[in-house]
Amino acid sequence: MKDKEENMKLWDSLKETNTKWTKPAQNNLTSVNGQYCMMRATEAFGPCGIGWGYTITEERYDEGPEINHETSSYRPITHTLKIKFWYKLNGEKGEIEHFGHTPFIMKSKRGPYQDDEAPKKSLTDAIKKCLSMIGVAADIHLGQFDDINYKNEMLLKEELEREKEAEEKEALIKKGLAETIASCKETIEASTTIPAINGIYKHDCSEIRRECKKLGINPQPMIDVLTETANNKKESLSCK
Repeated sequence: MKDKEENMKLWDSLKETNTKWTKPAQNNLTSVNGQYCMMRATEAFGPCGIGWGYTITEERYDEGPEINHETSSYRPITHTLKIKFWYKLNGEKGEIEHFGHTPFIMKSKRGPYQDDEAPKKSLTDAIKKCLSMIGVAADIHLGQFDDINYKNEMLLKEELEREKEAEEKEALIKKGLAETIASCKETIEASTTIPAINGIYKHDCSEIRRECKKLGINPQPMIDVLTETANNKKESLSCK
């Protein structure tokens, strides 16, 4: 059991797909964004070229059967390339080989159409296929995205993660505001002239209002704290 868990560790860490990076494909299938797959590889192994990468080992253009179109005829052509994908994990290097395919010359309503982006698309296709063999977007390739219940579970999970991230960000900003107020009070207390206090007070109030606007909270209670501190300090200086 332990060996099985260890063997599946990488797969399990990569298998779930964020629905944000998916879209419907032909035949009611789901397609995953290629750049997202590369991001997942970077999360697992490190930057491209250091933790993972590829070498193109074969490239060709394959002609299909002749197609007659009104007064002309043409042969569809598919661009194909083969890559050797490598990655580093726990001090070891893994390698996977796979093909990528993209129509280069294809049929359209106006006759034959040439896709100049075919080589780039074939490369992305090959990388995605290699990554699928170590678990990236496995839930899509296993057909789980065809199950509406699974997809709804993923959407709910992503929503909860977004809420958690928002709460953590809000807590961090509030902590920063508290530290800012404490620092502002300290600076005001250390000031020796009323003009200096007025300048510090104006600057700090603007900063607090700006940060509170990001959070959508009322800055007035914090402004009141600074106002009281500034007024007390100015009063003490005036009495000297």
